[in-house]
Amino acid sequence: MALIRATCSDCGDVELRSRGIRVRTCTDTDESTYLFRCPVCRMIEVRPADPYVVDVLLAAGCIGETWSLPSELNDPRRSDSSSITHDDVLDFHIALAEYLTEQMVATPLPVTMEGQQDPSTSWSKSIITWLRSNLGFDRQTHPQ
Repeated sequence: MALIRATCSDCGDVELRSRGIRVRTCTDTDESTYLFRCPVCRMIEVRPADPYVVDVLLAAGCIGETWSLPSELNDPRRSDSSSITHDDVLDFHIALAEYLTEQMVATPLPVTMEGQQDPSTSWSKSIITWLRSNLGFDRQTHPQ
């Protein structure tokens, strides 16, 4: 096992064994990085690696890995125009707010034992109650 010196962004220069460094190369772009866990602060550092650095690290006995870009990137149905934009998010927010407002207006406020609407119940409690009963949001059924 070779002893290799690398630089941690927090701790500075550190020494590692070659088994503690992984070299990753993308088969689609031929770009490479190496990564290691700093023995001092235990943070994982990822650094770009040019072909010379890759050759030196692999010759020193570091673990080499290859990976590919997700196949969804090559999907012919995908185009830049179909990306979700900020306007799309705002439109969704407005549509959701309108839908929830319609549902709240249609749902009566909680009623007391005497059959009167309870004025002490806040709208936020009504919203939470409506969400739990109509959309299935219940803390007991969803682990935290």
